[in-house]
Amino acid sequence: MMWVGITHPHKDIKGDYIMLNLTYDKTVHIDKWDIDVVPYLTLETIESIINDLITCNNGLERDMRLIADVLVACTDLYNGKEEVHYTYEDILYSGLWYDILDACPILKSNINTIYREVGEFLGLNKSLIRFVDSLTEVVKNTDISKFDLSKVDIEQINGLVKKISDKIGE
Repeated sequence: MMWVGITHPHKDIKGDYIMLNLTYDKTVHIDKWDIDVVPYLTLETIESIINDLITCNNGLERDMRLIADVLVACTDLYNGKEEVHYTYEDILYSGLWYDILDACPILKSNINTIYREVGEFLGLNKSLIRFVDSLTEVVKNTDISKFDLSKVDIEQINGLVKKISDKIGE
């Protein structure tokens, strides 16, 4: 286990500067599996995993990709070992994944952040798709030639926006 530490000036309750010594484990060894785990993800790795997961077609594919990405980024399971293949089932059913998460609460928090960000992106993406679909349908069914754009007819535009809002709410 290797420690990393930084010293940071901080004001105490009296307003005097003191130095905080911030330390954390650079790796955690899990004896049961004889593996070393980096107990956190870097911001760069988190962004990379998020970008990877938003391309997945379903939740199961996202779970498998997340686990694979985290194992490659944070463990020495694959280091120097050619032709090592672990299945999704092997990693889950053996308890390896859960042992890693139990040993690394910051990593677990990083994964929750990833899932939250991916969920927000996918939710926004679905809303935008519904909006565009509804807008397309309403515009198809609206005779735009009736709009006098030189004198913008606010009531007609409001009516069109209401139709779109109603469609999205369906």
